[in-house]
Amino acid sequence: MNVFCLKPIKPDHESWPASRVGSKIEWVKIWASSEDDARYKVARATDVPESELPQKPAKHKYAKICYWPSPWELDYVTSCNVDTSKPLPGNHILLSDCRTL
Repeated sequence: MNVFCLKPIKPDHESWPASRVGSKIEWVKIWASSEDDARYKVARATDVPESELPQKPAKHKYAKICYWPSPWELDYVTSCNVDTSKPLPGNHILLSDCRTL
């Protein structure tokens, strides 16, 4: 297990309303077994209720409604790297403003 640090790299992307932790946050750190695991854990911990998920623009009038995934799962919206700084205590998600989830 490693500590991963996820950072917003596209703060204006349309998927940010899908996260309770907005793009203004500097970073998020979490213990995980892989980059995919880190992204998944942060995404699930910061999900908004399904009724608040942002919709993707419709391609045509009768198109199926599609929702944006969490920005934490999109590698072109957030970076995710192994963090070699001071280790995290316990099994928390640590935000740059010192809150835990």
